[in-house]
Amino acid sequence: MIFTVLGLVSAMLFGVFFGSEGDLPKETQDMVFWTLIFTGVGLHLLQILYENICESCHCPFCRH
Repeated sequence: MIFTVLGLVSAMLFGVFFGSEGDLPKETQDMVFWTLIFTGVGLHLLQILYENICESCHCPFCRH
């Protein structure tokens, strides 16, 4: 869940610092905003997948 929250927070901070200035084209602002959110969600999904794989694994990289 932390990655999703970080994605939302980084998108919010991007909007606060760069969105109100109007220096970037609207399409670029929208692309960066949504990319930050989807990156956070994607990392969260990868973390869930990693934890599910490591539950049954006995390799040295997993904590179990």
